[in-house]
Order: sequence, then C-alpha cells, then structure tokens
Amino acid sequence: GNFHWVTVSGHRICEDCESRAGDTGTFEYHSSKGLPGAGWSLCKQYCYCVLDPTDSLSDNVPVPKEIREVGTK
Repeated sequence: GNFHWVTVSGHRICEDCESRAGDTGTFEYHSSKGLPGAGWSLCKQYCYCVLDPTDSLSDNVPVPKEIREVGTK
C-alpha cells in the first residue's frame, strides 16, 4: 500500500520535510528518500512528521493542545 507524508503543525517544520508534505508512495519509496526522524532532514531526529498508511489525513495536521503542553512545564 501507499503511505502519505504528513507534517505536524504547532512547531517549526524544516524545509526538507515541508517539501515532502503530501508526498505519496510505498514504504520502500519513502525509505529510499528518508523516513521521518531518521536523520536525513534538517530537523534530524527532532522530526514530528508521520507516514499515514490510510491516506485519510491532510498534508498538515495540528498538534493537539494537550500534547503540545507536555514539554512546556
């Protein structure tokens, strides 16, 4: 099946990941270009992007407020 690259708003999205938003392909395709958090992108291991196997998410989804606040206390 295909996977859809989704960026997560609520923090800075690096230009490498921003250019991949909405990119769709097999897992092998994404593996060959670099997986989220694998270190290939400017954001390195701090990547919040996800691969959506359902293709039901938009290209950019918001971080729920509860999750965003976890690291701010």
